[in-house]
Amino acid sequence: MYLAVKGGTAVRYVLSANRALIVPEYQRDFAWGAKEGRQLLDDLLEHLDGIDDHADVEPYFLGTIILTALDDSRGGGVIAPSALEIVDGQQRLITLTILLACLRDLEDDPERKSSIDAHIGRSDATGVAGPPILQLRE
Repeated sequence: MYLAVKGGTAVRYVLSANRALIVPEYQRDFAWGAKEGRQLLDDLLEHLDGIDDHADVEPYFLGTIILTALDDSRGGGVIAPSALEIVDGQQRLITLTILLACLRDLEDDPERKSSIDAHIGRSDATGVAGPPILQLRE
């Protein structure tokens, strides 16, 4: 089962606290360095350049990200719709998560810091921080 949304999906939906994104064993290692990370950040900043009201920002096309629900090898069913494997887009999702973690750590406002953190780690009903949304393989 693939997660496909016509017309695009906001990254905040993909990196939401109610799901886990898992890098499967067959994926290549994370290979982006400072050059690729800087290029992604520069592209995002260029897209936002000159915009005063970020509520009116046009969507930015990040590229195709393909996610698939995990299969339960014991019964052939889906383990949980909240656990998805990354088929395509691993480098971008990891880099965005790193950038979000940097922004969170630089943020002084506790409310904004918490809002950013909600796209990095899952939390329980009481708000206690739990495991990261993006789960890398060993």
